Amino acid sequence: MKHPKLRKNIEQSIRNLLHYVSSHEKWYDAYHREFDFMLSHVLEDLGIEQETFVEVMQDTPYWGLIFGYTFEAFATRPCEDAGTTLIDDYLQRHGRHETLSGRHYLHKMQDSQVRFWEVAEVVPRQYIDIRPYGTRHKTVRVAEHYASQGLCRWDCIAARLINLNQVYLFSGAVLPIPLDKAMMFYKDPAYVTLNMKRAMLAAYRDDVISELPEDIDQAVQEKVDEVMPLMAFRTWALNRYDACTQMSPESENADGEVYQPAKVRFPLQSEIGQVEQILDQAASFTRAAVSGSWIWQAEPDKPLGTLKLRAKSLELRVESRARVEQGKQLLATLLDSHIGSGMILYSTGLQSGKKNLPRALANTDQTPVEQTDLSQFKKHMDQECHSMLNDSLSVLDARTPRDCAANPDSHEDVIDWLKFLENRSMHAALPPYDFTWMWEELGLMQYR
Repeated sequence: MKHPKLRKNIEQSIRNLLHYVSSHEKWYDAYHREFDFMLSHVLEDLGIEQETFVEVMQDTPYWGLIFGYTFEAFATRPCEDAGTTLIDDYLQRHGRHETLSGRHYLHKMQDSQVRFWEVAEVVPRQYIDIRPYGTRHKTVRVAEHYASQGLCRWDCIAARLINLNQVYLFSGAVLPIPLDKAMMFYKDPAYVTLNMKRAMLAAYRDDVISELPEDIDQAVQEKVDEVMPLMAFRTWALNRYDACTQMSPESENADGEVYQPAKVRFPLQSEIGQVEQILDQAASFTRAAVSGSWIWQAEPDKPLGTLKLRAKSLELRVESRARVEQGKQLLATLLDSHIGSGMILYSTGLQSGKKNLPRALANTDQTPVEQTDLSQFKKHMDQECHSMLNDSLSVLDARTPRDCAANPDSHEDVIDWLKFLENRSMHAALPPYDFTWMWEELGLMQYR
């Protein structure tokens, strides 16, 4: 941040807020209840006690993020005992002692919401350019010193964005979301909102609630704002705990199933419009903002997979073998003769596998490349990447990147693959490699 006085005032305001909590039993106890509540979802997924989680995480660099993120969620959400938020209560009692910029920051933090962002560009210790994840919106430049040192292009992050007179800042806690999870579940910014609205309408129809809110869109957005911090924290904390413990060579999803990315492709036996109509009326699927897509979910904050309706097929994407069978049975019952038998395509996903990645990126635990080997490294990467453009890749359903680039309906798949290559390369202990030529070669530079 190039505004040292502003940063100093903000940091002092946060310290004052923390001191206010620690010196008031009501707020101190309320924070610990909020901490326990947010952590309970993670503990349930992991099947462990809180003491075990704390023992593993408290001596890691992630503990500060856990505290910061849960504290921000607590400070901005109304507390039932107090009838107001922590920030509002503090500013009413002590706001006059704060600097103007400190008060302004706390007011803005109070109104902020957790959102998912794509990192478009990073200059360490200076700034990060971001856009809403899953969109091609114009980027916003965020003045950021700490988080910018650990992020790379195409990362997905969960954070609160604060605008102080056109100076954009993160509120503090920035959670990097695993790219495979982000690409599967968070690329469509509207799916949670659509899901919530549908659930509210269903509750009214089934007499679970007696009346709908006067402004249903506002009520839905308020519910989304409540759920979003939990979704982000749950995804991030599960990933970080697994990384710290490395409990087993096979990672698991939130339901304890072995993680195995898969696609099931069903040939269409009827007109697209008929299939669309059935899916739109099905309780288990919510229409996504991306054309021809649906989210398969059990609960508003627990997606199980995604559906993509193509010209001649319906494609189900899930992350475990158990969900493959569950999804096949559900769609067979729902669509019956409208679809044919599903063809299952298991893959190593974007994470690993030399069939989807150059060997250097598929084996990132190798010995770092020596300075004298840089030219040789670039030569090998050029050769492998050129070859891969014509190779059938499992992550692209046995299609080549060139085939996908030639078909607008498949652009999303090949773009995800390109972003993952570039992102993985920057996070690996390898020399920098410029993937720009691949985007140009495939005619996809407008998406970069």
